Amino acid sequence: MGRGLFLGVLVAVTGLAFVSCACASKTALVQGSPSDGTYLEFRNGTESRFLLVDSALEYGVFEEEVSFHWDNIGDYKATKGDKAVIISGTIRNDYEEDYFVAVTADIYNKKGEKVGMVLSPSAPLPGFAVTYVKKASSSQFEIWIKYDRQDVESYRIFMAYPPSTYPFP
Repeated sequence: MGRGLFLGVLVAVTGLAFVSCACASKTALVQGSPSDGTYLEFRNGTESRFLLVDSALEYGVFEEEVSFHWDNIGDYKATKGDKAVIISGTIRNDYEEDYFVAVTADIYNKKGEKVGMVLSPSAPLPGFAVTYVKKASSSQFEIWIKYDRQDVESYRIFMAYPPSTYPFP
């Protein structure tokens, strides 16, 4: 009787583990571009020498107010508690100099529409996130995108501007 109970529990736990793994893969269908292990491109398609080591997308909320004002364009802001899509990752600098790097991303919903607005809290302007990467080294980045739904199907990370030896304004 003890052996039969043990086998029954083992079968139940194994089945539950299989079901939870199947569900996890169905909810994690967000595809990133470029794939890990390839160089980031500029918006015009020119390849950089910044290798995308890894990237991941998660849903979250802004933990603080983020506000940008441009005289000719308008105000861009997210208030504490606004929903966000956060793309984090690591890039490696294969250039011969240390650089400040402006990375950005486009996200696409299940209809294939580009959605959201990049409002990274530590960036000097809306539209990108900044990280500093020494030559032959890696650095992490976080791109915050104001978006109130959880229907992102894919994303594309790319260079917003050429790298700079000086901080972005």
